[in-house]
Amino acid sequence: MFGRFSSVAALLVAGPICWAAPDPQAVLDRHQESVVASNQCVQVEDFVFLSVRMVTDDHDFFNFAYTTRLCDAVADAFLLQMPRHETLTPLLQRFVMRQYLVTTKFPERVIPYELNCQPKDRMVLARVFGFPAKEFAAWVPDWKTVENTVCSPSRFLETDVNFAALMEIAPEELQIELRKDAVAQFLNLYGMACHRFCSDGLLISFSPQLAGSVTQEVLRDARISDLLFLLNEIPGDPRVLAALATKFDEMGMSMMAQWLASRGGLEFIDPAASRQCRAIVEKGKFFRMAPYRTDLDFEQVRGLLTQLDFSGTPLEIYNRWRLPFPGGAPGSPPATDTDFNEGKSRFEAGDMAGAYPAFLRSIARHISCKACELAGECAFANQAYHEAALLFLQALATRPVEEGGRPWFYLTRIAKRMGDATAFRYCEERLAGQRLSPDERRILADECGIQN
Repeated sequence: MFGRFSSVAALLVAGPICWAAPDPQAVLDRHQESVVASNQCVQVEDFVFLSVRMVTDDHDFFNFAYTTRLCDAVADAFLLQMPRHETLTPLLQRFVMRQYLVTTKFPERVIPYELNCQPKDRMVLARVFGFPAKEFAAWVPDWKTVENTVCSPSRFLETDVNFAALMEIAPEELQIELRKDAVAQFLNLYGMACHRFCSDGLLISFSPQLAGSVTQEVLRDARISDLLFLLNEIPGDPRVLAALATKFDEMGMSMMAQWLASRGGLEFIDPAASRQCRAIVEKGKFFRMAPYRTDLDFEQVRGLLTQLDFSGTPLEIYNRWRLPFPGGAPGSPPATDTDFNEGKSRFEAGDMAGAYPAFLRSIARHISCKACELAGECAFANQAYHEAALLFLQALATRPVEEGGRPWFYLTRIAKRMGDATAFRYCEERLAGQRLSPDERRILADECGIQN
């Protein structure tokens, strides 16, 4: 049964030794140095030893990490005895087997078998488990048992669930429930913005400044968990989604890859990354590119943004986009946003020039409707009409279904002053029915000839 371990056993057994009833502790005492050094699953004298070894004097770290090491060693040992799975890559087989061991609480069940082990090196901590080889062989499952065990819906919300691996073996009728439970865990693991984006596509937050600092080198070298944390800060960014989807795809986790890639359709952020996402989605048949719905027709107002220039400000990324991001916080930023608080204080004092850069810093950290509205008014007062138009449209993009009387009031005036007939007609249409103050109606009548 454990023929693949014969070469290791030959190295460890010095000569023909016979015992009537050897016990695992006695065998370990004779071969401890070799067993501990192996840091894996080995068979010696009809016993299987699992060795978890780390060069550290930190017992807390060792206790934290050894479960993972133990499951990895057992997964490798089991896979040597099992036929290859029909569809899973070797790496994915290991992920699934490790999930099986975690689900069945294998590390907890082997605790009674732990043996005394004292490595010679004081900087080495080790834990060794010994089993009769026949007993260990009886634990090796078949793939049907593995799949039925890990694909039980009652286990999906347990900790340490590898959803990406399970998606590759779960039946089609469980796929939606798997994704639902995955995004439920995203809330605690990565944050609300990542959770909402992956669950219903809502873009409740975005950091333009962070988006502007992201490089291909950062995306290439980041771990999957790092990329998911990044997705919480810049949800919808196709560069992050393409990097995530590519990593999962390369590991054989095509369902997770295609699911994430299907949300990478914001082409204006990075067309190449968006095309990469689309190509991954088109490999399968279960997903299609998800749309980003908005009731704003940006084509009608694109002329207002052709010459915007945020150079030298934290919002310089908009020079490349020339479109508002279709999301952000629909209200004010948190009370702890010192830049917004400074900008609001200066704005209320009539210091538009001083308030403007403070509002831009707030927006750069996280887009919010109120900061965009007030920054737009500052830009309008400074006659920076292209920048003002972008800021008012960005405010509207954070709440496309709600009323936006103030932004449309300014956008209509901007379109009139810039002589953009297409944008003016569109803004006038959107302005109809909005709640406006008597002063705003008077200004529209005087400047634009509009009776609202």
